Amino acid sequence: MKDAPWLLGIIEALKCVALIRSSILSSRNRLSLIMLDSTLEISLRQYLQNIKKITLDPKEHRPRYRLFDIAQKNINVPSEVWDHLNYYWNTRNPQYHQDANISVPDAVYQEFAELVCFMLSKMFNIESKEYLEFPIEQLVSASKPDVLKVDPKRINSKTDAIVAAVATSEITKTQDVQEALKKLGIRFKFSDHEIRSYLSQRYFYKDENGIRRLSLTGKERLAKL
Repeated sequence: MKDAPWLLGIIEALKCVALIRSSILSSRNRLSLIMLDSTLEISLRQYLQNIKKITLDPKEHRPRYRLFDIAQKNINVPSEVWDHLNYYWNTRNPQYHQDANISVPDAVYQEFAELVCFMLSKMFNIESKEYLEFPIEQLVSASKPDVLKVDPKRINSKTDAIVAAVATSEITKTQDVQEALKKLGIRFKFSDHEIRSYLSQRYFYKDENGIRRLSLTGKERLAKL
């Protein structure tokens, strides 16, 4: 993040979408789509300026169609992705921006969210979908997650083993999990691929420092051990 400070605003925008999607607002899909729409535009500009080192003129390149043209020439993604984005930007999204009474179906939101996540992952190599599914309890609380204690004798499954490792250590890479399990005396064997697969489950999330934490669901599972 220190090497790419422009990513902070993009990531926090994705977390805002998670907040909106978790709300009871009747227009949450529409508001989420508008937020994603703006985030993608900002992301394209940041990518072109900071990664590709292209100077964008504030006036000449302000229109979206000009930005889109430059982006297409500098971001290598399949043509059908650009076709989909072009459809949303020129047809669907303007309607949602201009009419507060238009509802956005879940399927429409999900399709656009997948497009945005694909583009962000392609440009910045980030797991953008994780931020869209960021645990709500970590967004509404400023407190730092506590490191919890577990009884290793009660660990009877591989999932519980990973939960215990995350609860007792700061996990940023698969090796950290292996070391945490060793310290706890847990004898389950994991490959690096297995660990990454388990860490992608709903019991965990990645905080702003890249450290894996227990989600509310993960803490509930831990409490049962």
